[in-house]
Amino acid sequence: MSISCVSALKPYSEDDCLVQFTGGINATIIYSTALPVDPEDPVELAAMLVAGTAVKITFLKIGINEPAPINAESLVSCGPEITTSYDRVISLMDASVIDENIDFYNSLNASTGYAALGMLLPNCDDPTRSFYVTGTIRFEGGLIVPDNDNAEPQHFSFSAKYRDKADPQLIVTPAGIF
Repeated sequence: MSISCVSALKPYSEDDCLVQFTGGINATIIYSTALPVDPEDPVELAAMLVAGTAVKITFLKIGINEPAPINAESLVSCGPEITTSYDRVISLMDASVIDENIDFYNSLNASTGYAALGMLLPNCDDPTRSFYVTGTIRFEGGLIVPDNDNAEPQHFSFSAKYRDKADPQLIVTPAGIF
């Protein structure tokens, strides 16, 4: 295989000062039936929330886990396996255990056949930055009730699973949504 058959490496942006962001995402928007034309447009997103094509959930504990490579056997002798894509998981915890939310999470659960089209994930450290995930996302999990009253509180715990070759896009959080 010649070098010209491989995608070019994109430029790396090197700042004069190292800027680091802490982890943590405390809210999300789940896109149910459509993705926004412009994910940074607050007017479009507000209309989607009112129409019910997107759902906003706040006061969460969310993280993006390390991607797991999907490898395939090389079809060229003497070559290593090739990475074809990545299985990706977003962990989501919600301490709001009330009857309406039990109904919501039961409907969100992959066992019902539900799949989301995308998620918007604003960063705690800098709420003007959001990760924008697109693709078929299935939610696995449910209600957790610890067996000890001095342990962790009751909560919902879900893994939002999807497959994508690339990390989620980093966009400007739509103003006034969160």
